[in-house]
Amino acid sequence: MLHWQIWVKTFRLGRVGEADEVAKAIVMIMENSYITGTTIDVDGGVLLP
Repeated sequence: MLHWQIWVKTFRLGRVGEADEVAKAIVMIMENSYITGTTIDVDGGVLLP
């Protein structure tokens, strides 16, 4: 098993995100003028405790 495959198993969703999933998050931020000054992590739950 390759190093990145072991790393991916630690993700809450157990997989690497697809480009369209990241694109949807970007579009959501761009279309919403009420979201300001924040960081939205699109990481499949990697940063969750």
